[in-house]
Amino acid sequence: MPCSPGGIPVTITVVYGSLAVETGATFIPPVAPTEGSQFGYITTGPGGVGPASYVDVTGDGIPELDVSLVQMAFSVAAPVILSFDYDVMTEEITGGNFDPYGILLDGIQVVGGAVGGDNGSYAAQTGFNNVEYIGPNDEQYVDGRLGWQPVNLFVPAGAHVFEFFVADASDDIGDTALMIDNVQVNPAPAPASWMLLLAGVGLLRRQRARAAAH
Repeated sequence: MPCSPGGIPVTITVVYGSLAVETGATFIPPVAPTEGSQFGYITTGPGGVGPASYVDVTGDGIPELDVSLVQMAFSVAAPVILSFDYDVMTEEITGGNFDPYGILLDGIQVVGGAVGGDNGSYAAQTGFNNVEYIGPNDEQYVDGRLGWQPVNLFVPAGAHVFEFFVADASDDIGDTALMIDNVQVNPAPAPASWMLLLAGVGLLRRQRARAAAH
């Protein structure tokens, strides 16, 4: 998880909780990063986070407990593609109140979900395996792991804030962790390239539709 992806300076601010840089070997069973040997890790777990009680990070008017919120500020002179991988571990699926997590760019949520018995305004997250993980400081993730998910975002020129959070809703038990890895900033293709790509996707869809009709 480079601090200056693409050579662009990034200012990291831990607003609540904590941010750790972990290796896959700190987990049992091990967790392999998607890039390099480390990844960013925030958690609601008691081992590494000082609770930031009653902080409404989801914006739904209901405060959460045990919040970790990290911001990454950066500026780009020309449009870029911001890409990253994220992963979630939890012990909230089989009971307890929901644990929301989210990733935002300039205040707009680009990734979001929640795990737990009461999912409120957040949709229940599916796709977790049933493997029990033990994290740093003996944090328990008995309901398993989502697995690395890739995300690619178009970012216009200017100053931006990339942020991610995880929190406990209505209780302060049951650990959930959000992991970030392979953050990259690459030049955006020229508009003509985007149009050619979209045209190619449209052609492929039409060909499939014709094939299905015969």
